[in-house]
Amino acid sequence: MERVTLCECGCGDPAVLARRHVRRTARATITSRDYVVTDLGYKTPCWIIELTPGASIDKTGYASIRILSRQVLAHRAMYEQEIGPIPEGLWLDHLCRNTRCIRPDHLEPVTPAVNRQRRHNAKLTLTQATVIKRAKGAQGARALADEYGVAISLVYAIWAGKVWTNA
Repeated sequence: MERVTLCECGCGDPAVLARRHVRRTARATITSRDYVVTDLGYKTPCWIIELTPGASIDKTGYASIRILSRQVLAHRAMYEQEIGPIPEGLWLDHLCRNTRCIRPDHLEPVTPAVNRQRRHNAKLTLTQATVIKRAKGAQGARALADEYGVAISLVYAIWAGKVWTNA
């Protein structure tokens, strides 16, 4: 009796165990079969990657998919497929704040610093961080932390140049 499993190329087709590929070529692109269109409250609906064979979600919530025998982040693959290469040194920021979204117009190439600042859990804006940085010595760290609703350790980190380095 032959055992049937899924093809290892990432196409999702069944394959007899010990036979590697059912198709001659592995999937080379993401198609509309790989995602569902879902309205999650952003200006336009998100394209949420489906968990098909060859796709997975990592512990941070980012989806990856097997394309041409390589496991790649799905949002990066879709952006490069539809828009073009991601400029060197830049990260893709999810404007819709959904890490499983692969819609190219919901992704924007930004510097790592800007991406960190835009996180949904960022408590300060660039302007606020700049004010805190300039207030070093003029105002106490505790007063600044209370005024902006952040931990005193964050104020000290801004003053030391460990975070918000562009402030």
